[in-house]
Amino acid sequence: LLLWLAKLVDGAVVAGGEMIREEIRDAGFSFPTAKCYQVTRTDDFTKCSADVSAKRVLAMGIRPRFRKGSDIVVGLAKRMPDVDFFLLGNKSILPKEFLAQAEKVKNLHFEGFLPPSTYIPTFMATSSVFLLPGSYDAGPVALVEAMQAGLIPVISDKNGCGELVEEIDKSL
Repeated sequence: LLLWLAKLVDGAVVAGGEMIREEIRDAGFSFPTAKCYQVTRTDDFTKCSADVSAKRVLAMGIRPRFRKGSDIVVGLAKRMPDVDFFLLGNKSILPKEFLAQAEKVKNLHFEGFLPPSTYIPTFMATSSVFLLPGSYDAGPVALVEAMQAGLIPVISDKNGCGELVEEIDKSL
């Protein structure tokens, strides 16, 4: 249905970054596209003052097949036992064997889905780093929110987040 509809359009506005535009071109569509990002509640996040001295890392998003990088978050938590990692999202969709091993990591905390009224004061205001290591995230609202809150973004260069971060150190 989507492929049929795509033949009827003269152009598209895509919610996300250049990554989505490239996928449209790679699929063989030549119509013009304009990109946009979802708007966040700016005041909620700019009132937050992240604790950049904290040894706390916040990561959001759990998806099947590890597209959001939850497997990388778990691996980092294992290698950095003196840092607390908070992973927000539905852990029940992770493979059972993987989840059983991940739950043994003492400094890794699964927090489930939370509304902004909870995760802003509880996690954004008390963390120093926002980690987004996934292989696919075309225009993540969570990254924009975290940067507005003052967290240091650590992202993958394998997804569409690079155009939102001014300086990327590929050595990390």
